[in-house]
Amino acid sequence: MYSYMFDLGGVLVEYNSERLARKLCEATGGDYDSVRRLLTRECLYAVETGRMSSGEFYTDHILKVMPGLSYNELIEIYAGHFNPNTPALDLLRRIKRKGRKVYILSNLAEFHKIAAETRIP
Repeated sequence: MYSYMFDLGGVLVEYNSERLARKLCEATGGDYDSVRRLLTRECLYAVETGRMSSGEFYTDHILKVMPGLSYNELIEIYAGHFNPNTPALDLLRRIKRKGRKVYILSNLAEFHKIAAETRIP
């Protein structure tokens, strides 16, 4: 029996960090370069690998750059940014209907996961 694995960001869900940075700046009045740095691999590494909780990342990094942004607002902005990749999701659904095991693997932080599940239940 076959099993199939899909990544979430960039595969099942379209993701563009520059567009997300612009949306965060529009919502908060934050400095684009500072917000953009928050979305780099180097900055997200600790939270995406579980070395830092999403709450710690929010408190230690997000609030320093966007002080008025609540955790729920952060999730809402991410959720609005995650657009379903319809062809990939259709493929996943067809595979599942055939009785195959399907797994979604990702290095997403908890707030990313909540946002994605909010946008695409």
